[in-house]
Amino acid sequence: MIGTRIRQYEILEELGKGGMATVYRAYHPAMERYVAIKIIHRALAQDEAGMERFRQEARLIARLEHPHLLPVYDYSPDHDPPYIVMRYLEGGTLK
Repeated sequence: MIGTRIRQYEILEELGKGGMATVYRAYHPAMERYVAIKIIHRALAQDEAGMERFRQEARLIARLEHPHLLPVYDYSPDHDPPYIVMRYLEGGTLK
């Protein structure tokens, strides 16, 4: 996935991986900014229940507005692979 492009986002590096998706640091050239792009695992993307969980997550975090939460910039459930784009925050993980 690194070195590829998903629509306008250039995938640069993997930031982390979970049970549902992998998060990458990406670059949006037209906006001249880095973003975090969460891409659902292929097996879940092909499963209706997995896709519904992904859609619910995207809708939920898009509705939340708080200074300590990263905003959602973009969401595409119909793209292959489906993804959510959020603000990228440098500085490590929350562990």
